[in-house]
Amino acid sequence: MDRGDTLGPLHGIPISIKDLEATKDMNTTMGSAVFRDRATEMDSIVVERVRQAGAIVLGKTNAPEFGITPPTENKLGDACRNPWNIERTPGGSSGGAAAALAAGLCTLSTGSDGGGSIRIPSSFSGLFGIKPTQGRLPRYGGYGRPSANYFSQSGPMSHTVEDSALLLQVLAGPDRRDVTCIREAPADYKASLEGGVSGWRTAWSPDLGYAPVDPEVVRLPKEQQSFPRNWGRKSMRPIWFMMTLGLPSGSCSPTLHMLPMDTCWRNDATTLPTMGYASWSTAHRSPVATWPGRRCEWTSYGVRWRFSLTSTICC
Repeated sequence: MDRGDTLGPLHGIPISIKDLEATKDMNTTMGSAVFRDRATEMDSIVVERVRQAGAIVLGKTNAPEFGITPPTENKLGDACRNPWNIERTPGGSSGGAAAALAAGLCTLSTGSDGGGSIRIPSSFSGLFGIKPTQGRLPRYGGYGRPSANYFSQSGPMSHTVEDSALLLQVLAGPDRRDVTCIREAPADYKASLEGGVSGWRTAWSPDLGYAPVDPEVVRLPKEQQSFPRNWGRKSMRPIWFMMTLGLPSGSCSPTLHMLPMDTCWRNDATTLPTMGYASWSTAHRSPVATWPGRRCEWTSYGVRWRFSLTSTICC
């Protein structure tokens, strides 16, 4: 600043990097004891852009081994704990990023999401996080190696929508090293926030027509006077239909629930709870104790809904 240099949009802001991103001069373990002492000699595109924007990389955040499971646990140490209640999990696989933010260790965090890995810990930790449109952020150097990871998308996590929009603006945009990334330049996210959602037609479903949902998750939105009535000129509940699948005996669910096509194109956005339940104890790998006999259905809003057939916001 004394020299009059141009400052980047993240200049001086402390940020943490999820430990699935290759980070030069720092160990990148991917949550695996196999790579406990593995030092990488390059930055992923995500880390590269964060540094170029002037952010201060404080360190790497914990992740489950290879980012596979929703609770952030691995053999490198104790289970990652939620700062709001250390007996509970912050979720995963970006649980370390969520814990760092919730504890006030940093202002911004990078996460990655293939089946809820940003959305789950954001929900459990009182944060905002978004999984951007696949390909909006180039993934070269993601998953701790030079090759791109095409099954997951990096994204921002923060305390506010505005902060995530700022980080997303820095991270988004094409790069020739990732041949699958979106070639068009990203929108101006800050300007988009100023426009709001007035006039939007939104659909709302608390349970997707079938999923087990904690009563508190259903209750809290209803208590908000402005939700979803004042979002736009009309809100409506989606109509769901069921299609039986020939799945093997003992599989998680014998049915697939989909939105009818008219619900898809008649609405600007479809909204639902990020998660259907609250954070569970670190003593369990899933909230099976909460819903006995429904071991697989707790993943309804995360792992099982990787592909959205509804009209969604591209960012």
